[in-house]
Amino acid sequence: MATENRRALAASLLAGDVPPKPPADEMSPPVAWLLGPEVIGGLKSFLLYASYKGELDTHDWMQAAPVVVDAPEGASELWFDYVSDIGDGQLAMYTTALVMQDDLLVEGGLDEIVRARAAAAALPLQGPRPGWSTLPRGRLLVTGGDTAYPLADITNLQSHVRHPFTWAYRDLVAAGRILDAEGRPPPPCDLFGVPGNHDYYDELTGFNRMFRAPAGDEVVPGRPRLDLLGTRRLQTASYFALRLPWGWRFWGVDPGGDGLDDRQELFFRAEGPPDKLIVAYPSPPIAYGRVILDRALLEDVVRLGLPLPYLDATTPLLDGKPPGVELPRPLAPGQCRLDLSGDAHHYERYRGDGECYAAVVSGAGGAFHHPSFPDFGEVPRRAVYPAPERSRRAVADALFNPRTIFNGGIVSVAAFALALVVTAGSMRRDTRVVTDVVLGWLGVHMERALGSDAAAARGHALGWNALAGAAWFSAAIVTGLALVFAAFAYARWVTRTLRRPRREWPRLLRAMRAFPLGRVLEDRGYLPSWILVIAAVALPALTGQMVALPSAAALLFQLTFVWLVVGLAAALVVFGGRSGGMLARPGGRLGFYAFGAMHALIQLTLPFVVVRLGLGDTAALFLALAVGGAAALLGRWLLCRGARWALLALWLAHWAAIVAILAVGAGGVAAVPGSTLGWAEFLVVAGLFGAVLGCLEYGWYLAVAVAHDGHENETGAAARIERFRQFIRFRLEPQRLTGFVIAVDEPTDDPAAVRPRVVDVFTIAPR
Repeated sequence: MATENRRALAASLLAGDVPPKPPADEMSPPVAWLLGPEVIGGLKSFLLYASYKGELDTHDWMQAAPVVVDAPEGASELWFDYVSDIGDGQLAMYTTALVMQDDLLVEGGLDEIVRARAAAAALPLQGPRPGWSTLPRGRLLVTGGDTAYPLADITNLQSHVRHPFTWAYRDLVAAGRILDAEGRPPPPCDLFGVPGNHDYYDELTGFNRMFRAPAGDEVVPGRPRLDLLGTRRLQTASYFALRLPWGWRFWGVDPGGDGLDDRQELFFRAEGPPDKLIVAYPSPPIAYGRVILDRALLEDVVRLGLPLPYLDATTPLLDGKPPGVELPRPLAPGQCRLDLSGDAHHYERYRGDGECYAAVVSGAGGAFHHPSFPDFGEVPRRAVYPAPERSRRAVADALFNPRTIFNGGIVSVAAFALALVVTAGSMRRDTRVVTDVVLGWLGVHMERALGSDAAAARGHALGWNALAGAAWFSAAIVTGLALVFAAFAYARWVTRTLRRPRREWPRLLRAMRAFPLGRVLEDRGYLPSWILVIAAVALPALTGQMVALPSAAALLFQLTFVWLVVGLAAALVVFGGRSGGMLARPGGRLGFYAFGAMHALIQLTLPFVVVRLGLGDTAALFLALAVGGAAALLGRWLLCRGARWALLALWLAHWAAIVAILAVGAGGVAAVPGSTLGWAEFLVVAGLFGAVLGCLEYGWYLAVAVAHDGHENETGAAARIERFRQFIRFRLEPQRLTGFVIAVDEPTDDPAAVRPRVVDVFTIAPR
């Protein structure tokens, strides 16, 4: 009874500022990356990071010192945990925190498990059993980057990391799992972290609060605490070096946004490189079966003198070119190394199995699931979790579910606005020429179906001229904005170079110094900026005098239409090539640019055709929707089986089939409202169709792209899958490092229902 009272007292005193654990359906879901509120709220931080990446030196205040970690007296092993990409959905984070803070039980002896690689051994949270071994809670907890999403500021770290950790700790205390016979909690483990890009979005402010060693009592009224129960902070910089027992070393490297800074490079060069080394990076050198090491990280590794066992002088990097630098010597006898990283939200292992080197991607701590089935096949994967077929099924279920994209943020609002503008552009004589031209792939055969008559046909030339005027005016405004940005960039260059650019300009411009104002402006370095700004203001005015412009109302609409349609089409093409082909070789990115162009064409045409023609023939509309639904079911089946080319063909075929059904079924009669109220209802219906179809087609596009090994990140962000949690529990011995990869397939808020298991076991050892 006394022990139970002590446990209840301990549980009641734990982190009193953290609210009680809510039910699973009330926990915060993963971040809605499709313009959800968290993403919109973080736009200022994202833009600040993008604007000053590599210029704000967040390391300058740091002074790291090596941390010595001793093994318990007489012990022959040391246990520690590694987890990465943690602070997203609260349920996923709670599940990982619950398993990670507890001792785990595995059937058989540890050496037996290593030899047999028992990949499906259950690890129940019940008490010990005869013949079972314990994987004890680690003395160290290392997080590998991206501590919270969408940015690791104080609010998100508090809500998405500290709260779930505290709930898990409370549940373990209440169950008596981590208390000794006297009701005392275990000694704290040492907490260390490596920042990722989401930590840098907050300029390491939140990271500093969570990982930096405290400077006295940090309990300040009105200031949220970020300490984690059961942990102790010893870190003094965003990078660290741990001197582990038996000559092992653990480095946490922080390249930031612009590579290793001088202070960090000198720190690590003074430390090694040692013979037995573990290195944690914020992003992986190998992932998806390909060396994705970028040149910045390559240069950092070379400067530190670390061998690159996965690379030789002829191995191409992502830019298709060989390294181009002298690589360090390979691992010598007596040496071994493990490269740890997150960033990709699943588990992959390259080499290991008793060898002297392994590269491990372990990023499924709490963030949404990145598909594990893309594989370029250039570097063989020794293990992957979840299995590719399970990942395919989960991703297919999400992408072809109508609610997934629709509930992923307010991107549906953008699709609503696009469909409304495109449909409205087909109504009036002075604006519908825009839709006829931009959507002219249907050609003259759509003229009758769109309701054109002889008068409208006679006014076609007038429409072309009006469109030309709007296009010229749009180009002038875009060019003017570009000149303004160029003026800003020039002024910024002047201030950063700390010199007057007089010698950088031709004599013709310097001759303006003959004028008093010109001399003042040129001496101050402002003259080129003034010239650019004046040109930017004059261009739209000159364009209005050079070409025939339509009425103000028509011009305003056409400008909105052109900017929206052309801007969206260009954005989708660039998005496909740059983001979709991020891991592809330069030649392979052309295919993703083509995917982006196809996606833009479908997004711009399908809602318009469905509304303008489908509402004129209900039977054709229902038939077209039935074809779309059947195609989605078949597409899910094809994605589950990895039929990438059949999936691409079906994507294009279902769009063409819907357009053909509506064009034929309309019989030359387009939907035309008969009253003002009818016009309003018509446009609202157009927007709703556009919102739904836009989300569905975005899911189709991601399915096709990920089937071709692209858009891994965007697919995971859209699917928002909380399943497949994972971390690594390491056993360090004098001449061997063993990693037990612990996974939970289904997150839950019920501690008794959590079912962790070992999905991989690997070892590295010196030769």
